[in-house]
Amino acid sequence: MDTITIQAVAEMAPERAAAAYPAACAVFWETAPQAAELTGQDRELFLRKYFGYYWDNAPDLFLCASEAGSIHEMLGYICGVSDTRAHHELYQLAEHIPLFDDLYSDYPAHLHINLTSRARGQGLGARLIHDLEDRLARHQVPGLHLVTSTGKRNVSFYRGLGFTCEVSRSTEPQTQESSHDCPLFMAKRLT
Repeated sequence: MDTITIQAVAEMAPERAAAAYPAACAVFWETAPQAAELTGQDRELFLRKYFGYYWDNAPDLFLCASEAGSIHEMLGYICGVSDTRAHHELYQLAEHIPLFDDLYSDYPAHLHINLTSRARGQGLGARLIHDLEDRLARHQVPGLHLVTSTGKRNVSFYRGLGFTCEVSRSTEPQTQESSHDCPLFMAKRLT
């Protein structure tokens, strides 16, 4: 993993960005097993909600990780925005965005991260998160958040990276079974 290059889409030459898009899309679909059943417009909306919106609207915070700088050896990416409230389209796209609106004053930035299966467990996820945090801190963004689910194994990974502010909410009535898979807001201060 010493030969990994991390580069923002906004820093890429246009032809490199054009080549990076399908490679990053492939990572997205590999890491989204819940989307396997989606077709047509539902599939496109899912891609827009968690990937395409960020590629189009925040290329400075869409960081691609590739082996030896080769876009064709894409290992993963992290994407996000520095101020969730400034991105009104996200409120319509992602049902969890309005759910935590009252917390965005302290933690305005958010992220999505995906790694290929062969890149997991080698420190790349932490490296991508730290790179994103550094970029946000340079712009005095006070905090960063993500939304996962209470029952996911990635919760301990994020806790280990300092995401210790946790708030669990749901728009659905909770049952014993569903309370284990409730949206979980996890955040940390950056400044």
